[in-house]
Amino acid sequence: MRSTLALGFVALLVPACLVGTGDITGTGGDDTTGGGGGGGGGGGGGGEGSGEGGGNNTPTPRVTGTVDQTTVSTELGKTVMLSLTIQSEDGFTGPVQISPSVVSGMTAVTDWTLTATPASVTLAAGESQTVQLAVKIPTNTAALSPTLNIDLGSTAEAFAMTSAFTVANQYTVEIAAGTGTGAHSSLPNPNAPIKLRPGAKLIFHNGDNIQHVIHSDGMGFPHENTGAGQAGTNYIVTPTQSGTWYCHSHEGGGLARPVLVQ
Repeated sequence: MRSTLALGFVALLVPACLVGTGDITGTGGDDTTGGGGGGGGGGGGGGEGSGEGGGNNTPTPRVTGTVDQTTVSTELGKTVMLSLTIQSEDGFTGPVQISPSVVSGMTAVTDWTLTATPASVTLAAGESQTVQLAVKIPTNTAALSPTLNIDLGSTAEAFAMTSAFTVANQYTVEIAAGTGTGAHSSLPNPNAPIKLRPGAKLIFHNGDNIQHVIHSDGMGFPHENTGAGQAGTNYIVTPTQSGTWYCHSHEGGGLARPVLVQ
């Protein structure tokens, strides 16, 4: 009988433990309360960093340049004059060295003569100066389509300019206006032979107002017809070997000028 009463009492106690608000965390004063912990804090993630920084926006001093002819068409034996403008930018001051060179593809061309006048300039801030560059092409060069490079060296970043050359495979001998029957001083010196590569043309241009017939020894090219050589005309040949020539009309063999084909 006592066991029956005890079981009944326990049965009454169990439902009583389950009755309530359902909040098992309660509102008691123990340490498990809260739920709104530090996660609600206003941490530094909302800070406003400065986007301006302390960077230096001062431009870097530099040197630039231009060349008046970026392409050149000429022929063998000519000297081409180029005008270069060297400019100070963003406050550059100091010396600038002009260093020209010629390349054909990836190969350096060493038989051209390049002379910059002056070879260097000294610039004040914002200043520009002009340099004349003489490009002398040999009569026997093999470089007919090279590129002229012009490098500007200074304490600033290097700067380069280019000019593309097209060289006709021909050399012109000019009989100048006013030559007349006297000394033909405009013609090449007998001691300065014309050097040509095989296949190059030799053009005798009569720029005078009287007849000039070209005499040849017949070795590299034929004698000009004595009825030709009139004022303003050309005698065009392609020498096949070395020989000599002079003006048949007004000179003698003592002034024979050599042509060397090599």
